[in-house]
Amino acid sequence: MGDPKETEQIEVRHGEKEDFEVLPATGAAGGVQINGNFQMNFLLDQTMYDSKETYELGRDGLQDRVDSETDTHILRERQVGVSMSQNNAFSVATWILADLLGEGITAEDVEETIWEAYQERLE
Repeated sequence: MGDPKETEQIEVRHGEKEDFEVLPATGAAGGVQINGNFQMNFLLDQTMYDSKETYELGRDGLQDRVDSETDTHILRERQVGVSMSQNNAFSVATWILADLLGEGITAEDVEETIWEAYQERLE
């Protein structure tokens, strides 16, 4: 292939890292960072059950149970973080919205609607 500036087409090949994996997420948090990039941290909420039992100890081992406690809580674990330019984050957001809205809606449609609604704030 020649210089991309001299041609009207460019071939894009897709690859995958050897350690690529899909991680579950139940939420996301993040925002614009001090360096101007937009960071998203994908989170996974899991219900955790911790229980503790106390027994009397006799010559023959454990005897009667004297006490037990159960603690239930949510563990919110950050799975992975992604940092990108704000322009790239905007493109990702419009792509996601278009995909969620379904057939016949493009990322360009979503972007145009957002620009019309919020032009003053986005310029």
